[in-house]
Amino acid sequence: VSSGALAQENAESTELCSSLSDLATGVMIQRQAGDPAPEVLQGLEALGDQQFAPIFTDLVVSAYSEPRYNADENKQDAVADFASAAWLECMNAG
Repeated sequence: VSSGALAQENAESTELCSSLSDLATGVMIQRQAGDPAPEVLQGLEALGDQQFAPIFTDLVVSAYSEPRYNADENKQDAVADFASAAWLECMNAG
């Protein structure tokens, strides 16, 4: 693999993982707001291709496995941590 192809692959992985992190942010915001998990999943599925359905399901299940907080600061921390964890897992998988 040439260094140019490797750089392009890394850039694509970074972009994909950043998009996944953005989705994770939105899911955890909804989780912390108390939105019902099935509605969050339906909203995600309406956004994208069915090939991403397992990813959407995993994000929602993971988010709703985390505690819901009352304090805004704790909610913000939960959102940031969840998004970072999703990004890191994606980068390590790529």
